Amino acid sequence: NAIREASGFALLERLDRLARTPLQRVQALNRRAWYATNLGDWAAAEAAGRDGLAAMAALPAPTDAAGQATVAELRSVLQQRLGTTLSMSGRFDEALPLLRAAEPWVDANAGSDSAAEFHGNLAAVLDNLGRVDEARERHARVIAATQALGDHSFHATALANFAVNRLNAGDARGALEPLQRAQQVVTTFELRGSSAGFIAVLLGQALRALGDYAGALHWCSQAEAVLTEANPAWVPWVAVHEAQVWLDLGQTARAQQRLQQAAAAPMAARMAARRLMLWGRLHRLLGQGGAALAAFDEAL
Repeated sequence: NAIREASGFALLERLDRLARTPLQRVQALNRRAWYATNLGDWAAAEAAGRDGLAAMAALPAPTDAAGQATVAELRSVLQQRLGTTLSMSGRFDEALPLLRAAEPWVDANAGSDSAAEFHGNLAAVLDNLGRVDEARERHARVIAATQALGDHSFHATALANFAVNRLNAGDARGALEPLQRAQQVVTTFELRGSSAGFIAVLLGQALRALGDYAGALHWCSQAEAVLTEANPAWVPWVAVHEAQVWLDLGQTARAQQRLQQAAAAPMAARMAARRLMLWGRLHRLLGQGGAALAAFDEAL
C-alpha cells in the first residue's frame, strides 16, 4: 500500500499470476485500479475498474454469509473507484450511477473515514452536475465526520469543497465563511500541501466575487507560492484565476501575461473552458471581436 511508483507494477503482475480463483482475479483488478488511481492514470484505472466489474458479473453466488459480505464489499469498492475515476476525467453523468450503486454498502458498513471520503466524492460529482442543493447535505456530513476524526487536512479540504458548492450556487458570501474556517485550520496546524494551496485559490475567487480585489490578488499570490512547492501542476490554474481578477480591473496587459503563462498547460475540460472564456473577454476588451468569438466558440 505504501508503493506509489512505477516499481509497483511488478508486484501487480505477480499478484495477477497468484490469482487462481475468479474472486482473486477480481481482487487483483481492484488493486490495479487502486494503483492506477494513485498514479493519476485515469485510462488504466477505468480499464481495470470496468474489467473488475465485468468479471464480478460472472462470479458464482456465494453460499455463506462471509462470502456474500466479501463480494458485496468488493463490488462497492470497484463501483466507488470507477465512479471516482470517471469524475476525475470530467465524466460526471457516468460517475453518478456508479456512486449511487455503491452508497448503500458504504452507509451500512464503511468506517467513518471511508464514508467521509465517499460522500466527499459524491458531493463533488453532484456539484459538477449542477445539483448543488443535493450536494450541500453531503458536504455537511463530510465536514462533521472529518472534524470528529481529528483529520485536520481532510477537514480543511472538506470545508473548501463546501465553499466550491457555494461558489457554484452564486453564494460568494456563503463560500467565504467555510474558507475562513479552513484557512484557520491551515494556519493553526501549519499545513503546506495541496490543500493549503486549494484553499488559498478559493479565497481569491470568493473575494474577487465580493469585489475585494486586493484580497483576491493576495490569496492568488499565496496559492502560487504554496503550489509551486507542493504541486506545480496546479500553478497554471492559479494563473487563470488571477487573470480573471485583472480582467475585472481592466488590466488587460497583466491578464494577458497570466493567460499566456497558463496557455500550454494541460487542464481538465472545465478549466480549459474557463481559460478560453477569459481569452474571449480579453479579446473583446481589446476590440478584437473575431478573436473573441473564436475563443468563445472553442470554450463552448
